Amino acid sequence: MELSYGRIFFRIMLPMAIPALFTIAVLQFIQVWDDLLVAMLFLPNPAVRTITVGLATLQAQRIVNIPVLMAGSFVRALPAVIVYLIFQRSLINGLTMGMGK
Repeated sequence: MELSYGRIFFRIMLPMAIPALFTIAVLQFIQVWDDLLVAMLFLPNPAVRTITVGLATLQAQRIVNIPVLMAGSFVRALPAVIVYLIFQRSLINGLTMGMGK
């Protein structure tokens, strides 16, 4: 029985790469969620701001309301923490997959 490249990929390579793919997905989500530069460049309209841009403009004002800034930072970090907690086992497996025995 001869195996095609597709069958080899889906039966051998993809199952071995799943922890690494989950690791990349979680780290990419966290990076995109906390991205400030792209949001400031592509969303110049103040009515359509991400929470990261809103916190940066709130912090750049003359008088900073610390409780509001901390509450906004908590709300901004919450989705990244939830995604990390959901995929924690896959993330650790993907990070330690290349280590020796």
